[in-house]
Amino acid sequence: MSLVIPQDVPTIYVEGIAQMLLGFPNSRVHFYDVMTTPPQEHHDHEKHRVRCELVMPTAALVEMCRSILGHIATASPNLQMTSTEWMQRVQEILDQAGHPIAAASPNTD
Repeated sequence: MSLVIPQDVPTIYVEGIAQMLLGFPNSRVHFYDVMTTPPQEHHDHEKHRVRCELVMPTAALVEMCRSILGHIATASPNLQMTSTEWMQRVQEILDQAGHPIAAASPNTD
């Protein structure tokens, strides 16, 4: 396969999946971000805003999910090592500034 990535391809930041509508022959996935609320407003729950809707053949969606899980399994050791190194560096910077944080790094054992 040859992949061409045009310069004008949009990048959309999302924080999660809001809804997945599985169907035949296509499925829809709504991705969301968390809305910030002004300080004067009080809400007991987080507000999410749909940022984009992905519509694709259901078979391709299932294959995409399988591919993502495979990539995560392959990258997991490197992700854990990198996150540990990153937290150590952040801690060093905070220590130098005189503001230590209490055991913020997750246990990776």
